[in-house]
Amino acid sequence: MDTLDCEYRWMSRFICLDKLSALRELKKYARQWFARRKSLWTLIKEASLNEYEDLRQDNDAITKAEECDATSEMVASNLVSAGYYTACIVLWDQHMDSLIEKTRLVEQIIHSSGFITVNETYNAIQAWFGTLPGHNWANIRRPLITSMNLTHMLPISTDWAGPERNEHLKASPLFYAKTSGNTPFRFSNHIGDVGHTMIVGPTGTGKSVLLNFMACQFLKYDHAQIYFF
Repeated sequence: MDTLDCEYRWMSRFICLDKLSALRELKKYARQWFARRKSLWTLIKEASLNEYEDLRQDNDAITKAEECDATSEMVASNLVSAGYYTACIVLWDQHMDSLIEKTRLVEQIIHSSGFITVNETYNAIQAWFGTLPGHNWANIRRPLITSMNLTHMLPISTDWAGPERNEHLKASPLFYAKTSGNTPFRFSNHIGDVGHTMIVGPTGTGKSVLLNFMACQFLKYDHAQIYFF
């Protein structure tokens, strides 16, 4: 998401459940998955003909039911908590065509990670209200996840934008650049009072251009002097 060339607002909301409510919900999920282990026709056949086909059980449903039971044990042991998670991404643009293209790119990234998106239409107002602080009960989604899952899904990292000032020179950064996602980057080569810098790369990749650019930028500081040798 950080590499997208567009602005967006990512809202994550986790409504925690108390232990009893979480265990009750997990028990319901486990019961639903366990009921899917056999098709309706198989159950009717077993009840009417007294024939049991253990080999035709849905192993995926059984595995998910066991996962619900294992999660219930973790919640009961106070290792994790459970709750309802809602994630919304708000996009905006002055032109509808550009907005549609941004939406397509965001959906493509999310789908590639195995998640499903909903492009809100009739529910757009409630979905937008749900992204505002204090609107805790608007647009509540009901997927039950644990606090451990939540730590993997929260956007807790972003591109580093560099220091706001060169503290050694008491001035602005040496120059401004941008990342591959167009995030502004402030470059300052000083760590404390040391400004040593080494630039390494193959021939013809722009090392000399970068050095000359940095030298020209350094001339903006008061009493700056440059020596080439």
